Amino acid sequence: PIYELRERMAKVLQNGLSIKIVHGLVGEKKGQGQLQIATAEIKNSVVQRSSSHTFPVDYVDLDILLGADERINLLKCDIEGSEVAFLKNYISLLKKTEIAVFEFHEPACPCETGIADVMKAGFTNHTVLLDHGNMWTVLFQR
Repeated sequence: PIYELRERMAKVLQNGLSIKIVHGLVGEKKGQGQLQIATAEIKNSVVQRSSSHTFPVDYVDLDILLGADERINLLKCDIEGSEVAFLKNYISLLKKTEIAVFEFHEPACPCETGIADVMKAGFTNHTVLLDHGNMWTVLFQR
């Protein structure tokens, strides 16, 4: 919930930094996705069809939200199955990012495919930080 995130971020705000919390999915630039909530939070995923275990969430267009000229120091993408759509729609955003961390989830986005697509944005190296067999966390740097 958003109130829990606000509580966790209170120390950041005390240090003079600011945050903007935006509720939505990323990957596609418009429309609505179905978020499937699992019993274990780390197993949530974006799915194509609605069911009694999903609820609709609007997609957020990051290009509009972040602005065209803004450089991004760190981008963390743990987007629960929307990786392929994100990599298709936000190559320009990746090109202005210094460091990116992605979680790639099988079968939606195999690690090899995700790495190759992110590297197309001009990153010079990558490091697999975690390998869980069907989920990988990968760090990309320029």
